[in-house]
Amino acid sequence: QNAFYDPLTKLPNRILFTDRIKLSLEQSRRHAFRCAVLFVDVDHFKQINDSLGHYVGDQLLIKISQRLLERVRSEDTVARIGGDEFLVLLNALPYEAGDAKTQTMRIATDLIDALKEEYVIEEHTISISASIGVYIFSGQEDEDSATVIKHSDVAMYHAKRTGRNHAELYHTDFETSQQELLSMERELRRALEAQEFEVYYQPKVSVHTDSITKVEALIRWNHPEKGLVMPDAFIPFAEESGQIIKIGEWVLLECIRQLKAWENDGAAAAIESIAVNVSTNQFNQPDFVDNVITAVSAHGIEPSRIEL
Repeated sequence: QNAFYDPLTKLPNRILFTDRIKLSLEQSRRHAFRCAVLFVDVDHFKQINDSLGHYVGDQLLIKISQRLLERVRSEDTVARIGGDEFLVLLNALPYEAGDAKTQTMRIATDLIDALKEEYVIEEHTISISASIGVYIFSGQEDEDSATVIKHSDVAMYHAKRTGRNHAELYHTDFETSQQELLSMERELRRALEAQEFEVYYQPKVSVHTDSITKVEALIRWNHPEKGLVMPDAFIPFAEESGQIIKIGEWVLLECIRQLKAWENDGAAAAIESIAVNVSTNQFNQPDFVDNVITAVSAHGIEPSRIEL
């Protein structure tokens, strides 16, 4: 029996959930009703683990599973498939597509609202949000359990890319978006290895002396085929894929190196500081402060000359 249940939350695991979908597909064909799978992913769960520890993270997952169970019917299934990812199978929905959509999205919204209510774990009060991908199926199409889960997963990623903390109903266009994300992730990794990123420095001019006193660092991607790519075209992808952390670390080191070079040749002695944009993903890394201290110390830069 343990092979079919998650040891932490005691919910069904992916194996058992897949079997339940197979059964729902058969029953929906036979009895002409619709079903839905909701792919629930907790937003920024890693930050909770990193800041409060895995014990608190595990207790939070248990409480999340309880809230999900409280808000579905006895004929529905809630499963945990790993990490902070849960699946919900809604059975016996209306066959009329509009009615099925209305009921499913109402349940999805209810789950999001329920998960947003505060959690108290030991001395910690925790607030979270969740992104949900929704796929509704009738069993009439040539579908299997893997396809159903995949479509709900794609819809969930679209929910994350469009602001998190809401539910998205699957659309075939999302597949293209997902492919774009995977393609961009590969390109960004290659760009970092090939040193295709550059830092431009926008001057800040003193109105009193009419001279440059500070600069702001702005990243550009010198793409071998597309030419100079502006940050708004790739930073959102870097945020979503996690590449932003390595890119941000590179930018910070490059700015410190450049400031030291200017200091050594006296060409920009009047520049007091460099302003560097930092992603929230990078800022929330446990070793962020240590990395900054190490970088400025290695180059002998006064820390106050780096504005984050």
